[in-house]
Amino acid sequence: MSVVNGEAIPVVQRRIFDDGFENLDIIPLGEDKVLVRTSDNEDVSKVLSKATYFFDHFFSKLVIWNKDILICERGVWVRIYGVPLYAWNLNFFKLCVFDCGRLLRVDEVPVEKERLDYARVLIATSSLEVINTYAKLMVDGVILDFKIIEE
Repeated sequence: MSVVNGEAIPVVQRRIFDDGFENLDIIPLGEDKVLVRTSDNEDVSKVLSKATYFFDHFFSKLVIWNKDILICERGVWVRIYGVPLYAWNLNFFKLCVFDCGRLLRVDEVPVEKERLDYARVLIATSSLEVINTYAKLMVDGVILDFKIIEE
């Protein structure tokens, strides 16, 4: 399963527990993927199907686990330096990190523009190397360079 909006796993676990699903364990598998299991050996798909609307707020892409499923990505926070003020938006950040990975979440500070020296975004990447790269994008007819550094 995938966690929607790059939500932190402990936060998701706590919210689900607080709503009465004490027997569900959420286990991180890397990037936005999780394994959901029950502590009492109840069928997870039955538990989830009883409250589909509720669980849709937390999870997407339900996949029944089997031994052939491999997780080949990891989730990392990166900083993007050199973003012009008029380009601070979700679609722009997706383009910036396109060659590094898949955008999962944007830190709330840049969205609210409380700090503008760098944008902080969570990405899923298959790279095992520390990300330290440049991106070039055309913004309003001008090619700009952006520095992308893993935290």
